[in-house]
Amino acid sequence: STSDLIFEDLRESILTGELAPGTALIEKNLAEEFEVSKTPIREALHHLSHIGLVDMETAKGATVHTLTPDEIKDIWEMREYLEPLALELSIPHLTDEEIDDLSEILDEAKQAIDDGDLKTLGQINTEFHELLYSKADNHLLVRWLDSLSDRRRLVSMHIWDMDNRTDEEWQEHQAILDAVVKR
Repeated sequence: STSDLIFEDLRESILTGELAPGTALIEKNLAEEFEVSKTPIREALHHLSHIGLVDMETAKGATVHTLTPDEIKDIWEMREYLEPLALELSIPHLTDEEIDDLSEILDEAKQAIDDGDLKTLGQINTEFHELLYSKADNHLLVRWLDSLSDRRRLVSMHIWDMDNRTDEEWQEHQAILDAVVKR
């Protein structure tokens, strides 16, 4: 649907930093930009609000969500506890082809780091994590991790902006892949 397309476009703009935290998302302006009525814009904004990427306030309207230090801590803690379980459940079921795919993803990540392309790196990082735990035989766990995916990506972008440790993170991801290969 039109609202789904607008949702995906705005979501990606938020996740890549093209729409910065705190940016006002004015329905009238977005409707003009997307050449649609306000209804699909409103639907897309409500969906973005539901997943935590947009804040909706009666008096102020919609703005791109700004992560708080507590949210960053909470997201990190949830990942710290959920991802190892997901990996434990998933890794034994990854095929050789999927492990090759993980290796290719890391090659793409290294290229994005070398190019200084943090937007692409954010997308690739998400692909890596999602493929790593995709074979976990716990659908609720995978859904929870998927629901954290966009926020994890925002946290990563935030951290990369503050303290560029992308090379170190790539090495950490390579160590994870090496452990998967040795399974």
